[in-house]
Amino acid sequence: MRCAAEVVLVSSALIIGCSKSSSPITRNTDQLSPQAELVMPVPEELTKQGWKGKSQPCEIQLGNVRASVAQISIQKDDKYIIQVRRYNEVIDSEEYLLKDSALKLVCANGEVFDPPVDLSTSGNWKGSSVFGIKRPATGAVRITSETVPTKANDKKHSIECQKIEFQRVFDQPGKPNISFRFWIHNGEVVKREFGKNNLRSTTG
Repeated sequence: MRCAAEVVLVSSALIIGCSKSSSPITRNTDQLSPQAELVMPVPEELTKQGWKGKSQPCEIQLGNVRASVAQISIQKDDKYIIQVRRYNEVIDSEEYLLKDSALKLVCANGEVFDPPVDLSTSGNWKGSSVFGIKRPATGAVRITSETVPTKANDKKHSIECQKIEFQRVFDQPGKPNISFRFWIHNGEVVKREFGKNNLRSTTG
């Protein structure tokens, strides 16, 4: 599912913005290796539009499915976007605003936040969530610190991260609530988790 048109920039070649995670193994499943490291340059279509950034390998988990993918982090003016690609297909993306060291969440997991959620400071948020339809919502941001291994299950190799948790709550009863968690190191999102079993990490 793509985010609403007001936060998605459309070019003739691709969509930049935010999309809900889809299974990275959707076709030719017998030919895809979950262990394969996929590293690709930032697509030329993006650099021609003035986007600058980098590509790095990461691992994504959706439910019981794990796959090695390429994470492309790009910035243009105050827009900061993370795309996850497998064989050059965008399977997951998020959009942020980054200005004067303040990071604000615009769209993630296919959900648009109006106004954007300020992730740079602990506090409450109130606005609306657009996920198919627009609903009033509230939330709270909590910031702590956490040591994250840079190699799987290896505490000897780790980095100190700022852990940010945003709990989004719908005002309407019976609607699903969700926690968005982000791990930030040196100004970069190195790990994120949306709800349960939707995890992406560049730390190993």
